[in-house]
Amino acid sequence: MNKNLVEFKSFLMLLFAIIFIASCNSDNGNDDSENDATQVNGLYVLCEGVYGQNNSALSVFSFTDSTLASDYFSVVNKTGLGETANDMLVVDNDLYVVVSGSASIMVLNKNTAELRKIISIIDTNGVNRQPRHIAYYNGYVYVSCFDGNVLKISTKTKEIVSVLSTGGRNPEGLAVAAGKLYVANSGGLSYPNYDNTVSVINLLNFTVDTLLTVYSNPQLVKAYNNKAYVLSQGDYSSTSVLTVIDDLNIKETFKTYMTDFEPYNGKIYYIYKSYTDNKITLNTISATSLNGSMATFTAAPTDMVSPYHINAMDGVIYITDAKDYATSGSVFAFNTSGELLYSFQTAVNPNKVIKNVPAIAKIQYLMANY
Repeated sequence: MNKNLVEFKSFLMLLFAIIFIASCNSDNGNDDSENDATQVNGLYVLCEGVYGQNNSALSVFSFTDSTLASDYFSVVNKTGLGETANDMLVVDNDLYVVVSGSASIMVLNKNTAELRKIISIIDTNGVNRQPRHIAYYNGYVYVSCFDGNVLKISTKTKEIVSVLSTGGRNPEGLAVAAGKLYVANSGGLSYPNYDNTVSVINLLNFTVDTLLTVYSNPQLVKAYNNKAYVLSQGDYSSTSVLTVIDDLNIKETFKTYMTDFEPYNGKIYYIYKSYTDNKITLNTISATSLNGSMATFTAAPTDMVSPYHINAMDGVIYITDAKDYATSGSVFAFNTSGELLYSFQTAVNPNKVIKNVPAIAKIQYLMANY
């Protein structure tokens, strides 16, 4: 056997042993070193459920045996996730899940989905702030709330340390780009009088630097190459508008029909379904020149009904399918060439996909495939 291969495998075995010993000896409550058999090696899929039915779920698709646990959170924690789960985010060993209707952020062990803490998101009068989306920067998570505020939460103490008004109505999507927090103020609760601003928040002193005017009803913000990409939906009867903001300057806008988008590897992948002819669009444009040529990412699978959200990681594009918005949804996984890798069923209204591969599983994979 090749000497380098022997040395590499020996190194991996040593590393594996160190991790195993550490997992046996650790008594840190925030350590994610539970028994390997309980660790999630696969995809977390956050599912909103049906509004008012208190049936949000966290589905898990296993890479080990390609099986699905439709409501993994309930199985592990012996309780339901809550009402209208909107977003989730991994920070270190924690998985933060934003549950709007239940006025809470669930902090889970990212490897086991065990509940570590519930952060109550209510105002001083005990009223639900309606948390919506979450972003991370430098030791804090930031949560947009429909009551007009952004919350700053310490990832160390899991406590709210500050509340800031965005200066706009009904904040939705948010993202950190070049050290600033961009928050879309949708005005979604004031239909048809939508807001049309994006708050730019200085994270050094947690104050609003400025309000930028964009197209009506901005809902999603994603960061890429130190720029903020903002998707506005208007009144839903016209084309959407994607706006690129660089620091405090609006650089470019792009109009098309778009439900959700994901910047990845120099491209913007975006999805849309026409409710006049049911045509599904899975397209790409350049992330650096939005008004260049569009290209079809891939043809929609015949069993894709209502593309809902899109995520990308590790060379895979994940598109969630809400189907009829009332029963089980699906996730479709494609490579960046548009080839379908696999698909699987989920709970109702899947909206966010996060990949989780524990350290031990990574080492085992390397040892088996080197």
